[in-house]
Amino acid sequence: MAAYTRDQRWRPRRGKPTDHRSRQPGASSSDTSFVLKDLEKRLATMSVDSTGFASELVRLRHVKPVASYSWVDAPVPTIVVPGSPWIWADERPPVKQVPLDAEVQCIHHDASKMGDHSPMLPLFAAIDAMNDDFAYAELDLVTDRNGLRKLLRYIDNTRTDDFRIDVDLIGKTCLFTRQEEAATLVGQQTGYGREYLKAATKAPVGCDKVVDHHRIITYKFGSLNILLGFTADACIETKHDDDDFLASFSSLSLGGNTDKPSKANEPGSAAGFDMQFTPSRSLVPQANLIEVKTRSIYRDPNWREIYPQLYLSQTAWLYMAKHNRGAFEPVEKISLTGEEMRPYAEMMEGSLGKLKNLLKVILKAVQSKEREYR
Repeated sequence: MAAYTRDQRWRPRRGKPTDHRSRQPGASSSDTSFVLKDLEKRLATMSVDSTGFASELVRLRHVKPVASYSWVDAPVPTIVVPGSPWIWADERPPVKQVPLDAEVQCIHHDASKMGDHSPMLPLFAAIDAMNDDFAYAELDLVTDRNGLRKLLRYIDNTRTDDFRIDVDLIGKTCLFTRQEEAATLVGQQTGYGREYLKAATKAPVGCDKVVDHHRIITYKFGSLNILLGFTADACIETKHDDDDFLASFSSLSLGGNTDKPSKANEPGSAAGFDMQFTPSRSLVPQANLIEVKTRSIYRDPNWREIYPQLYLSQTAWLYMAKHNRGAFEPVEKISLTGEEMRPYAEMMEGSLGKLKNLLKVILKAVQSKEREYR
């Protein structure tokens, strides 16, 4: 794996860094035009075989929810803060049959919605809206879960696809920005996951236009202070007083008007999206978050993929729904901290230790290069 300089040295870019048009699923980047676009000289080459990446036991500590937002279906790109994931509908009969997913799959909602602007802007807008004077300077790394999972696959040598993560440095804090060759995939029906999620969940009260939900947390990963964003599929319903909860959505207007006073740091059309609020600033409890997976009864779950996805975001529950051509069995509910997960946690301990060490090497390389530019 190599690190390169960009033609705009470490400066966060508002312009579109890649072409976010749709592409065909499974289309690989046999050339490196996407990965190397607008890059200059190589800064460093890193190998997991180096002794510096030796595995060690490392745990995530001091997990703290920070903010959240939901993209909603609206005439202009709009997020709702704090928003909510879809709510698991336990009161319904079990889902028995769903059709194939649509042929258009969005793999990076932030990029698809943000156009010419940075896909990280909604994350920072949600944090600033929910926190006064958030201590960004204390962070070592701001990233999304997707970037950490790609680095973990590189460490485990489980994927050979090229990938790109752009890195910016602000003070001592590194910012990882996800880059994809395309934000949406078209032309192939690949499974039943989205249709199953729609059938098994219900919309949050008063907010039935939710498209997807993003969560932001901080934690200690070894000695690193990390802020991480990720998508949450669903959540266990939190019981509220109905009147208070309905009132919390009463000022929500997807047309752009709200009774909530505007603040100077709220985004507007110049930022590429609108932001709406609910008067309640309560986040869905971390212990209520659900990752939903659908699997054919003829395929074993890939736990080297599934466990890190849950662990790195501290998603509390995995709901596994097995099917035969869209005919589903009752869902299996698995706790991240339960005995059933223990073998997979032990399996990934060494790789997670290597990931922490790799992150430290990347951050050191970026910070060293920045000192040369001063």
